[in-house]
Amino acid sequence: MKKQFLLTVALIAAIIFISAGVAEKFDGQLTKREKKNILPPSLLSPVEGTYIPDSICSFTWSQTDTRHIYEIFISSHADFSEGVREASKDTVFQYHIKALNADTVYWKVRAFKNHAQYSKWSTASYFIYGAEPVKVIKYPPPTRCNGDCAHCKHPCGRRASPIDK
Repeated sequence: MKKQFLLTVALIAAIIFISAGVAEKFDGQLTKREKKNILPPSLLSPVEGTYIPDSICSFTWSQTDTRHIYEIFISSHADFSEGVREASKDTVFQYHIKALNADTVYWKVRAFKNHAQYSKWSTASYFIYGAEPVKVIKYPPPTRCNGDCAHCKHPCGRRASPIDK
């Protein structure tokens, strides 16, 4: 009987302890452990997959929950096996990307409070250094248009002009 009473008390205490922790999660308050974690910044610019024709590139990212110092990692390798690591107090950083001697440039950022407390790296992004290639569209088609789109092997959707006849 005494054993059953102690088990019941222990079970009730466990339920109260667990529910207090769950309520803390849902009321928007952060626990001490969660407050220690620094959220990684979000990359803003340059947008992934874009072409950057200028040799000096401006990198921008979002500010984390509180003011931190940021570390940016710029590399010509997708695995970040080597590259340039710089610190910035601001959420904007300019770098002379021509020095990398690469067409594709990868980058990521993390925040830190001191040498022992870093956020995780942001998701990596990439851009292409150089002018966007020109797409050549041949128009009019190599064969002359006779206006008979129903029987055309390469319909262009236009009607025959007086020049084509």
